[in-house]
Amino acid sequence: GDPDDRAGSALGAMIDRLRQSDGEAALAEIYRGFFTDRAGAAGEQAVADACRTPLTVAAEELRSLAVDTVALARQVAQPVLWLSAAPADQDRLRGLFREVHFAEVPDAGHFPHIEAPAVVDAAIEDFLGSVGLR
Repeated sequence: GDPDDRAGSALGAMIDRLRQSDGEAALAEIYRGFFTDRAGAAGEQAVADACRTPLTVAAEELRSLAVDTVALARQVAQPVLWLSAAPADQDRLRGLFREVHFAEVPDAGHFPHIEAPAVVDAAIEDFLGSVGLR
């Protein structure tokens, strides 16, 4: 991956935290950060499940995410639904994907399908309709 990429830097910081003496607590904190309170019991269960992962495995899993996502995005020929909890950099994403559609799930965490399934379902239905698949 690109070391100047913000996502790559964030992954590196997470991996470094897992390697410290309080790695187990860091893993729990990292995973809790993926959810808002809207996730409820499902979010807490996901955090508990993640915390059973050995730290070496969690670090390698994070390291595996450090790929050249820009190059991968440029290879995608199918329409893409960019679903996010915060406003996306639409101009940048339009420069990466051949066809990209946007939907926002306000106040959701990293797993909006758990926290706001009806909003996500509606966004997917709209997207499918806009690309002629519904």
